[in-house]
Amino acid sequence: SNYPKVKLYLDIRDNSTDKVPSGLKKSYFYLLEKTGKKKFVRQDIIKAAQLDQNESLNINMVADASGSMQGSPLTSAKSVMQTFLNSVQFSIGDQVELTTFSTGVHTVVAFTKDKTKLDSSIQSITTDNMTSLYDALYAAVNTTAVQSGAKCVIAFTDGKDNYSKCKPDDVIEIAKKYKIPVFIIGIGNSTIDSDVQRICSETGGFYRNITNISNMSEIYSEIYKQQKELYMLEYKITDGTSKSALRTLSVEYNDRNIGGKQVTSYTPNTLMTENSSTSGLSEPEKLMKEYLPACVK
Repeated sequence: SNYPKVKLYLDIRDNSTDKVPSGLKKSYFYLLEKTGKKKFVRQDIIKAAQLDQNESLNINMVADASGSMQGSPLTSAKSVMQTFLNSVQFSIGDQVELTTFSTGVHTVVAFTKDKTKLDSSIQSITTDNMTSLYDALYAAVNTTAVQSGAKCVIAFTDGKDNYSKCKPDDVIEIAKKYKIPVFIIGIGNSTIDSDVQRICSETGGFYRNITNISNMSEIYSEIYKQQKELYMLEYKITDGTSKSALRTLSVEYNDRNIGGKQVTSYTPNTLMTENSSTSGLSEPEKLMKEYLPACVK
């Protein structure tokens, strides 16, 4: 959204411990970029920082409001979601969107830093009949992709999808396109589709099943911590190449103790032109009209 400035989000882990090293310095990062068949050219890094307390995160919190959640499950879930909001770093720009799903999908609160509004809206959630999980994930990924900064979708559900027009592959395709991880928490003893686990693994998130909804606060904290441990590198495109050109990046980090390298590709206008039509979308009817027809095969 700030083109030609570009922000890269890096998940850096120690091979032996799987821990994220802290305090990595800008001077030890090395960034190369090329378009098409051109040679790699070194890019100046404007900024390098770990997200925690420095850079914003956008979280789409997707809540199951189907009939099976009625009563104590929904009451407990509301408590967990409100507790989770206490850890969100709204003061540095973190934003949360609240999406619910049942017979349909509803954007209850569009992305905001207003914790009071989110708290109130969580308390007002009521249940309906069916379970439109895949439709909700598809819509949530699209509205999250519009945001500037790091992004993720966190959903919880206690049953199988039985009402969506979207298929699991539709969710995977759109989440991978925008590089948005999807985390799903399965609640209770209900059998969760293997497709749900596949959505998580193929988008860079993870799936967890819990038998006691009170344990969900630990999982929310784990997801939030994981996202806040990401490193952000910012650089500026200066070659004047078309926004539709495929760009390949090589990112390295090397100091006396740590070393690693990753190569990835992206197209700038994938994250610009296609998202521009979603600006200001907050009404559920507009949201579903915009996105769900793409899922009808």
